[in-house]
Amino acid sequence: MRRHWWQSYGNGSDAEGPGKCISGEYRIDLHIHVGKACGKPVKIPSSCDMTVPRILEAALYDKGLDALGIVDCNSRWVVADLDELIQAGDLKEVEGGGLLWRKKLLVIPGAEVEIDKDGRPFHLVAFFPGIVQCREFTAFLMPHCANVNMSTPRVNIDPGSLLRKVESLGGFSAIAHAFTPYKGYFGSAGTRLSPWLERAYGFLPMLEPGSYSPFGKGTTGHIALELGLSADTTMADRISELHGFPFLSSSDAHSPQRIAREFTVLYMELPSFEGVKSSLFGGSMRFQVANVGIDPRLGKYHRSVCGKCGSFLDSQAYANGTCPACGAKRPHFVKGVKERIDEIADLEEGNHPPGRPPYIYQVPLSMIPGIGPVTASRLSHALGGEIGVLHGSSHDDISRVAGVRVADTIMALRAGRYGVKEGGGGRYGEVWTYLPHSKHI
Repeated sequence: MRRHWWQSYGNGSDAEGPGKCISGEYRIDLHIHVGKACGKPVKIPSSCDMTVPRILEAALYDKGLDALGIVDCNSRWVVADLDELIQAGDLKEVEGGGLLWRKKLLVIPGAEVEIDKDGRPFHLVAFFPGIVQCREFTAFLMPHCANVNMSTPRVNIDPGSLLRKVESLGGFSAIAHAFTPYKGYFGSAGTRLSPWLERAYGFLPMLEPGSYSPFGKGTTGHIALELGLSADTTMADRISELHGFPFLSSSDAHSPQRIAREFTVLYMELPSFEGVKSSLFGGSMRFQVANVGIDPRLGKYHRSVCGKCGSFLDSQAYANGTCPACGAKRPHFVKGVKERIDEIADLEEGNHPPGRPPYIYQVPLSMIPGIGPVTASRLSHALGGEIGVLHGSSHDDISRVAGVRVADTIMALRAGRYGVKEGGGGRYGEVWTYLPHSKHI
């Protein structure tokens, strides 16, 4: 059976999932945080509802994902919760790596860490075939951080040693939320990846656009780049050195409703860790089908903002160091992803490497005016998950569950007929639709 990504498996306990799919397009969110494990806090701040069992249930039944990455498996408490599910028979190891939950949802274990680059920290996520490798990675980190059991520990370690350790364990890495002003590589640590990677690995062959390995065919160095909520493919590809990297879209979810607000679509013959890795780094982009995420204008760090008065700042105003509206100086400014990319880009918009997959916009149900939590839950459970509602369900199906007005709104958003109040400075943007019976909804 082959299934396209916008098609739902259905919902409920008898729903088919990745474990029953021979080949197809898999929806994967590789950046999800655990709020609490073994009754202990792991990610602060994060919802206490973000336990391992709740994450798995929300990802499959509420959202309609096929695979996910849990990025706090450096914590022994998170690993203990995964072990408990394995002992209960709900979670099984997969040939090729990864874990399958209830024969439906592929789980990729990983660990997000904070690396210090010349006094400018940024986040990196490492992914592994299984729990054994996670435990070995945790043991490697322990002498170099204060509390390895908490989410995103800050590690005092040579980045090259860390990346080589990930490779030696059969894993791959991703630069997390690469452009955000707080702890994103391009947002706070550097303007180019190449010099840092060259120092980290000791070599850097010429990038090959479309190769999906920045180190050339047959070499080590499996590194992807996570776009983050405030950027998309069009923006990121303005930096020419990134044409050799696969782009991930992930939610960085700290609460159940945030899961799958962004995700990546990969083609795999059989779902597994090696299937994910091969789709991203197998030497061709044809196995990455799409990046799906919010319009970057809705991201909370899309535009530069004066923190004193809340005014947007263009690149010139930011460079001048004075807010035109209130006279505040640069220490009050929060640089936006748009202005940061304008500053460091070496290409105009529209330059993509051959085969770069499309970026498909979505507006999560939680961000749509007029759709509250009850309606969103009713839609998701009736129509096979939020992804199916946003991308695949018909107008008639949505109308039957939530009424014509909601169906009109979702169809307008799907068609791109909407306006945006841009986000920035830590505040998400807002969206409205253009409907015949209402100016704003």
